[in-house]
Amino acid sequence: MGDKNYTHGRFVWRELMTTNVDDARSFYGELFAWTFKGSELPHGGTYWLTYVGTKQIAGMMQKPKEMDAPPHWSGYVSVPDVDAATARAKAEGGQSPMSMDLDDVGRMGLIIDPGGAVSWAFKSVHGDTPMTGRPEVGEFCWESLASTDLAKAKSFYQAVYGWKPSDFNGMTVFGVGEGMENQVADLMPAPPGAPAFWGSHVVVAKVADARARVTKLGGKIVMEEIAVPNIGLISVVQDRQGATISLFEPQM
Repeated sequence: MGDKNYTHGRFVWRELMTTNVDDARSFYGELFAWTFKGSELPHGGTYWLTYVGTKQIAGMMQKPKEMDAPPHWSGYVSVPDVDAATARAKAEGGQSPMSMDLDDVGRMGLIIDPGGAVSWAFKSVHGDTPMTGRPEVGEFCWESLASTDLAKAKSFYQAVYGWKPSDFNGMTVFGVGEGMENQVADLMPAPPGAPAFWGSHVVVAKVADARARVTKLGGKIVMEEIAVPNIGLISVVQDRQGATISLFEPQM
């Protein structure tokens, strides 16, 4: 068996926890032309693997009743040692209330930063899928952290995931190395009164057309349009259960 490939420090998976997974599949299927394949969970229920064409990009599942959280998307970051990452999170003032192993998948640990933003530290038993070229329409392409304490966020994620903060066109970005190709997320202030949160972006051909589909499908427009010079257009939307996701039209 050959060596496993890992892309430590990068987001390698996205997941939706929702109160109505059947409705969510209908919404995102029409919005992004995603398709789905069900996989039975060990303790009951179905995990819906999400595809763009033949490429597996995300998962969806019904939110457990005991989970005290609204419907939400979250991202998984590849790490060499999940338990070491969760220990660092706790040492830096964050929380890690749970870790688990899933047969034939890997180990994962919940990371809650000091502002309340959620991500998962993850070590796959199969290795990570190598990055090849730019994300296509319908694929996830980027993450953004809205934080209530930018200085603390920089030090927290540098310690937990090994990210290095730098400046890119006046915007703070996290990277796993030098150069634009090694950037993984950006950092911005959270809106006044809002907690810290992570947001994921999906590539669309035209953000205005995708936004119109959201409205037609019964979703909500949270931020109409944000222009990032020389990068692209962003629109933040909510699905019918209230989970937030961003539409991204590249202009590079």
